[in-house]
Amino acid sequence: MEQWKQRRIEEEGERFARLVDHGAALWDQLTKAGFAITSARRLLSDPDRPSSWLLYLQPSEALLRRFELAPEVLAVVSPFDVAQARDIDEAEAELARTHRLDRGLVLFVTREAGAAERLGAVIPWERRYVTVTFDALLDAPDPQRWTTELLVRDLGAMRPFVPGAPVADAHFFGRDAELLELERRLLRHATPVGLFGLRKVGKSSLLQSLFRKFERDADASGPVAVTLHCDLHAVSFARKNLPGLLRALLHSAREAARRWPQLAAVHPSLGDVALRDDELMRTATDALEALISWCRARQRKLIVAIDEYERLLDGASVPVRDGLDFLEYLRGLNQQHPTAFNHVFIGLSRRLANTHRFDGRQNPLFAAYFPMVLGGLSREELGGMVRKLGRRASLDFDHEAIDRVAAESGGHPFLARTLADLTDQRAPAARARLVPVGAAAIEAEVPAFDEEVRYVMSEVADAVEELGAPGSLTAVVDALVAGSWEGLSPGFVEDLRRYGVILPGHAHMRIGVFGRWLRRNIAPSRRAAHG
Repeated sequence: MEQWKQRRIEEEGERFARLVDHGAALWDQLTKAGFAITSARRLLSDPDRPSSWLLYLQPSEALLRRFELAPEVLAVVSPFDVAQARDIDEAEAELARTHRLDRGLVLFVTREAGAAERLGAVIPWERRYVTVTFDALLDAPDPQRWTTELLVRDLGAMRPFVPGAPVADAHFFGRDAELLELERRLLRHATPVGLFGLRKVGKSSLLQSLFRKFERDADASGPVAVTLHCDLHAVSFARKNLPGLLRALLHSAREAARRWPQLAAVHPSLGDVALRDDELMRTATDALEALISWCRARQRKLIVAIDEYERLLDGASVPVRDGLDFLEYLRGLNQQHPTAFNHVFIGLSRRLANTHRFDGRQNPLFAAYFPMVLGGLSREELGGMVRKLGRRASLDFDHEAIDRVAAESGGHPFLARTLADLTDQRAPAARARLVPVGAAAIEAEVPAFDEEVRYVMSEVADAVEELGAPGSLTAVVDALVAGSWEGLSPGFVEDLRRYGVILPGHAHMRIGVFGRWLRRNIAPSRRAAHG
């Protein structure tokens, strides 16, 4: 078998050499640069037309260790004088299809010197396309050193710690236990799941990572589960009503049908057909129920995710009547199709989900869901995230540095990445070797960190008030002054622990920066202040 594989790659190399100018030299130079080429695919089948190629590159052990790369890296080789944007589309499709590739890096080899700047607008923000010219690669006198310097420069410039939108693939770390639990609950049970946690703790990222897993585990019929996502932040202010919510689900279903063409035949509306407003509600519900029937026939599930569920019930975003109607519809689907449908809703707290009635109507969520609370990353998960992203920027965080990041952030991914990013910006710009980062480097950034995350601390404070009774922030400060959580109700203490805000036992904050924010902004009660 190994001989067959070797012969096949040799044949692909010979074909690449025939059809690409300087192809043999490029192939040889990539090999000398520290990559074993394991596969090559020409994007056009017509041999008489010039075509770009996709190459699978297996990095050397030295490159794997230095930059924490995946076992294989995708390379695009463009033979045109002007690089083509469609090559980016082809590379992204290959990354979506094949999950052993590095999710954060693509090598783009082109004749055009200005390709990186010209194509920047079409490159996904979460991916680094390291662009090199034919001449630069062919002229490198020491290809291995050239590759290291290239990756140091380009990956370091990416600022890998910068927090952004919900993350996945190379930027998603840990949460193995939570992923397994969420997958089990959604696939094997009919009970909806409520996923709760602080802002930016990674709830949406966890969900997106699971949904990608459903697609990675697909077979010939399609994904393990068909997933639809309704983010109430993204619903137009003019359509925050029941028709608008169903329109959002139908739009998500059409996106799924574009990724999985076999779904487009399930219902006519899943294709690109225009719908009048008076057709929308009937058509959307018909399409959803057709998808459920498709899933049931194949022993799969349709899963609907509702982000920012509070907006359905708070009366300020969506009319409560419409929010209740929407939730009743989803609950009805759960009851009618327990083996083929489930849904998950995401938010800050359980308060609205646990409210019995709204405007005289029963809340469809009340006592009818399984709660999951997402706290911060464990110390091990946090260390893996910081070290791996750090090596992308040629930074080597030691154990004491990671302990300091953990103490300040409580494992909250956004806070940890913010503190590490400040450290990255302060580190020396020239990084020919890994730059060691110790606790002192983290400590030096704490004042800037406090200033950078002030608004996030205000959001954490709002969450604490949401979880507790009126005056909860003052009560927490009183407990810090007293050195004991005994003055707080056991249920409140347990919620703060599960949300990753405090540590059990002696009164300590798990999120160190939040403890300082409280002391600076919330005065203790007179009784506590005077002992």
